[in-house]
Amino acid sequence: MSQNVARIRRRSIVAAATLTLALTACDLSRPQGRESEPATNLDADAALVGSVVAQIDRTTDLLEATIASTPALAELLGALIAAHAAHRTLLEPSWRPNTAARQPAARSPRPAAALSAARRAERELSNNLTTATAEATSGDLARVLAVMNASLSQHLTLL
Repeated sequence: MSQNVARIRRRSIVAAATLTLALTACDLSRPQGRESEPATNLDADAALVGSVVAQIDRTTDLLEATIASTPALAELLGALIAAHAAHRTLLEPSWRPNTAARQPAARSPRPAAALSAARRAERELSNNLTTATAEATSGDLARVLAVMNASLSQHLTLL
C-alpha cells in the first residue's frame, strides 16, 4: 500500500470520527423550548440544506464520472465520494445512495485534467459550505456545516 493511500485512509478515519463526534453533539431538530422560533428561520435553513445537498449531489456525480473515465483516480476520489455520502445522509437521514450501475464514461487520456476538474468542484463546494455556515440561522446547522467543510478541507489537502 502506498504512503498516499495510507494517508488518505487515516484522514478518512479521522474525518469520520470527527463527523461522528459532531453528530452526537449536534441535533438538527428544533431545540426544546424554542417553539417560538420564527418559521422563516426554519424555512431559510431548509432552503440552505436543500442548496447544499444539491451541490453535494452535483459534486458526487462529477467525481463518479471522473472515476469512470479515469479509473486510476478511483482510490483517491473514492474517499471523497464516501465523505459526501456521509454528509448527504447527515443532512437528509432518509436519503440512501443510488446503487444503480452507471453508464461507463469515455476513458480520459488526461488524468491530470480530470483531477484538476475534481479539485475545482471540491473547492467550490468548500467555498459554498463556508458561505452556508455563515448564513445558517440555527447554531446546530452551522456547526454541522463547519464540520463538513473541515472534513472536505482535509480531503482537499490530498488532491
